[in-house]
Amino acid sequence: MIESLFKLGIGEYLFLHIKENKTVFGNLVYEKGRIYQRDNGLLSHLKPETLKPCWEKGLIGMVCDSKTKDWENPTFYGLQNCELPEDLESTRHGFLIAAQNQYGEKLIDFSGSIYRGFDLMLQNNFLPVILLNKVKSKYGESGLTVTDLRTAPMQINLIQKINEILRVQIDEQLTLTVEDSSLDSSDFEDLFRQYMNQNN
Repeated sequence: MIESLFKLGIGEYLFLHIKENKTVFGNLVYEKGRIYQRDNGLLSHLKPETLKPCWEKGLIGMVCDSKTKDWENPTFYGLQNCELPEDLESTRHGFLIAAQNQYGEKLIDFSGSIYRGFDLMLQNNFLPVILLNKVKSKYGESGLTVTDLRTAPMQINLIQKINEILRVQIDEQLTLTVEDSSLDSSDFEDLFRQYMNQNN
């Protein structure tokens, strides 16, 4: 599963993992015939127990290689499309429901490309990182869980640094097409016309 996701570019994103009681945080790389995680050192000073909230209450969705979608990159599903526990505290659940983008797509039930899904999260002050935990979508697809790194306590300058890294990664890849946004041609033309009117 990780190999198929890696071929779709999942390695560009940030992964969080605990290995031998050490925090590992960084991208996936392919070297000498195998895929492994390269630690970027940003969270190496944090003890694993500090990051426990990311596994316990930070889950916000999953990424997978969906064969039913048109885009050629991983798919992101919001929490309601995953077989993940939705036992969230009411405030956090409210944040997930309220989080949406300019097209009215909500994070809680989002279904789309990873670029658009992660962009939606950044717009709503979430810090999406991938955990090496296997999970299934409600459509039977296997994938990896996505969590909000901001559920773990850390310094604001570190949050800003990670946000900048994610923003650059997503901005480099983010493309909007009629098919990917689930709009028909007339809807797309209406949105484009509104955009042009706002910028003239």
